[in-house]
Amino acid sequence: MKDIIDQYTYTFKLYNDGKIIENLITVLEMLFLNKNDSKYKKESLSKRVSVFLGNDDAETKNIYLKVKEFYKIRSDSTHEGKISNIELETNDTKELVRKTLLKYLMEVENSCNNNEFSSFKQYKNKKISNLKKTVSEKDSIIFQ
Repeated sequence: MKDIIDQYTYTFKLYNDGKIIENLITVLEMLFLNKNDSKYKKESLSKRVSVFLGNDDAETKNIYLKVKEFYKIRSDSTHEGKISNIELETNDTKELVRKTLLKYLMEVENSCNNNEFSSFKQYKNKKISNLKKTVSEKDSIIFQ
């Protein structure tokens, strides 16, 4: 988790909103994607983050749409140099990532206290597997 926390805290040292968004999305990717998740990254990431944070279907759908938009802004900034309205989105993205990290860290801590996993990698793989199942269950209800 140290690399993830370092990536997140580094965003507070940056002044370029495009770079901030890029790093924040990277944090989410580090938490919710495996190396073999190269196809449909934006969609997979958006769905996993939303079912992780959402408390009900409406909130889950809202988070899903936000993460997709943040990812699009990141791509536009990174690949095309577009930065319109990025400052407003930067604060929203920081808040979403902060909430995600807090919840994730609490879950990791509980798992460690219960001796459920011997490494973060094991925890992350199990978390992603569980999120994939939840996404699959909610796919036709929320994400259409």
